[in-house]
Amino acid sequence: MIKSYTEQFYYLMKLGREFELKAKEEYMKGNIGGFLHLAIGEEAVHVGAIIGFGKGDVFTPYREHILAIISKCKHIFGC
Repeated sequence: MIKSYTEQFYYLMKLGREFELKAKEEYMKGNIGGFLHLAIGEEAVHVGAIIGFGKGDVFTPYREHILAIISKCKHIFGC
């Protein structure tokens, strides 16, 4: 089943949010060392940036977890 553009966008935002929440949980348990700078609430910015960029474009914000995940998903969904 091919998802609509909106459904793909929502899926990627939800994936990013779930990852960030799990990372927070693991950090609070002490399973992630150092500092953890989360992007909870910034999912739309990351998804929109990745979808809007072309192959070879580079964007490196401070909180890049969601970008890393979504850039891999972009190739799967063909956004």
